[in-house]
Amino acid sequence: GPFRSRSVARFGETGHKAIYALVSLITLGGAIFFFIKAGRPDEAAWLWNLPYLRVVCALVLMLVAVPLVVFGFVQQSPTGMMQLSFEPKPIHKITRHPVNMGLAFFALAHCVALGYLTAIALFGSIFIVGFLGAYHQDMRKTKALGEEFAAFKRKTSVFPFAAIVSRKTDFRFGDLNKVLLAVSLLVYAALILFHETFFGAGVF
Repeated sequence: GPFRSRSVARFGETGHKAIYALVSLITLGGAIFFFIKAGRPDEAAWLWNLPYLRVVCALVLMLVAVPLVVFGFVQQSPTGMMQLSFEPKPIHKITRHPVNMGLAFFALAHCVALGYLTAIALFGSIFIVGFLGAYHQDMRKTKALGEEFAAFKRKTSVFPFAAIVSRKTDFRFGDLNKVLLAVSLLVYAALILFHETFFGAGVF
């Protein structure tokens, strides 16, 4: 948009990205601070509270979210900040926006697990940013990178596994980087086991 164009013209592409990241961190940090300060409401204030089902759903969603974020940060695609090869890696066959979709699934998991309004306001906003941000990036990259990126889009999908299910791409689970997969599982296990230590509330 116009703001981005002016920012890039004044600060350069790297400077714009740094400012954007800083503003995002400050905004998210403020939202998390007020969420923690607000605390959990009484049970009567919950929009839903399905003790076992919500935990199972959240664990499944996080099992998707964590590897997407881990792989996405290490194996960036042309949708990211750095313009890399247009040949999709195995993780990009799952989704061409692994970090965005990882954050969206993370947020959705917490919306399901924490069925009260303040939690849904915080994590719902993260979900919207992650999900809609992927489509916004697609529009920018299509305009900036042209046919090469359009070809990359035709072989991939935004929503995880959609390109695989629709047979737009071939995918074998064994093609995923084993080290990154192991790291993802360790991070996932640590988040479950030490959730109360890190965030003040247990998973179960």
